[in-house]
Amino acid sequence: MNKNKKKLALSNKVMYISAMGISFIITIDGPAGAGKSTVAKEVAKDRGFLYLDTGAMYRAVAYFSLKDGVAPQVVASSLEFDLEFKNGKQKVFGNGMDITEKIRTPEIDKRVSIIAKEKDSRYIGKKAA
Repeated sequence: MNKNKKKLALSNKVMYISAMGISFIITIDGPAGAGKSTVAKEVAKDRGFLYLDTGAMYRAVAYFSLKDGVAPQVVASSLEFDLEFKNGKQKVFGNGMDITEKIRTPEIDKRVSIIAKEKDSRYIGKKAA
């Protein structure tokens, strides 16, 4: 993988590192509010790593579930999810639409932890088994 490729994982925080032709992925898991994002962003900034907020995937599922009135599992199985990195910022796209700001609302905050716990919602863009 080169440093421009995105690694989508289902843990909460992911950093993709490519140095001297060697690629690394660092994940940080923990309960909500534990400071995972804060630590991950600081480490990424300090070390020059790419920070990937995979929680954005669950937020995207929550957003489209609420917007379209569809069960999260249905949204997760058909969601076209993508991330774009420009000037050190991450943009979030769902079904071709920039939803970066739309997934950071109190209404989404309330739903996202419930959705992330649902097994079928963890298969973003794939049919759950």
